[in-house]
Amino acid sequence: MTRMPGAIILLVACYGQAAEEQILTATGAGIADGSRFPSELQAKMLSKRAAMADAQRNLLETINGVQVTAGTTVENMMVTSDKIGTRVKGMIRGAFVVDESISKEGESWITELTMGVCVNAAHEQCREKPTLQQAVAEAIAEAEDVSPFEPSNDAERVQPATGLIVDLSGLDFVPLMDARIRNAAGEELYGPSLVYLETGSDWLTFASSVEEATASASVGDAPLVVQPDEVIDGYKVIVSDGDADRIYQASQGEDNFLRRGGVIFVVRS
Repeated sequence: MTRMPGAIILLVACYGQAAEEQILTATGAGIADGSRFPSELQAKMLSKRAAMADAQRNLLETINGVQVTAGTTVENMMVTSDKIGTRVKGMIRGAFVVDESISKEGESWITELTMGVCVNAAHEQCREKPTLQQAVAEAIAEAEDVSPFEPSNDAERVQPATGLIVDLSGLDFVPLMDARIRNAAGEELYGPSLVYLETGSDWLTFASSVEEATASASVGDAPLVVQPDEVIDGYKVIVSDGDADRIYQASQGEDNFLRRGGVIFVVRS
């Protein structure tokens, strides 16, 4: 997902499409006058170095404009948290090359370079890399006190599931960088404080259809599918008391999908 820097960025397109697009990118250019260097190799290397520096500057501006919640961008969070600022700058230093081209015009070597950072770990290239989601997760989790879900005493036992698919396609939901699953009383079944702070795992994965979500390995071969009742404040996904009990009971097998982040939110593309 390539965006021009300097604007607030909604990650709707990024989250609502394929994993390959869940990467933020920015392009930079560099030029070096070959006549000023003893070899063409040195000139080419200098033009590439300049292009990388330019791309990294543009990438930082792009990241700064990413909207984390309805009223907060990454830049806002960096102002209030040195930890987030350090993590984001570390991501920039570790940005990877997505595409590059080198050409010669007259005596000058020109490099155009596209670099990327991972929004989350959905893409194979991002599995072992720091993600933007991880960079802001702790601050999001600590932004409000959470009451963990308590199952009702008469909840029916259900078969353990291998994951959870939350079908939000019929609701007005904009995928940003925070989403919680709660019951009507506000008790939380799923969110960053219950996943990221305990395991360090990404807790947000989005798909554009139930079929796409079902095909994902993260929810296994027998996922539970639920349709929430409503969305409050843009990120609180409210499920019925019955579904809340079903989700909780289905997660109590050997593989607790709520704890490992085996949840996919289906949103309209």
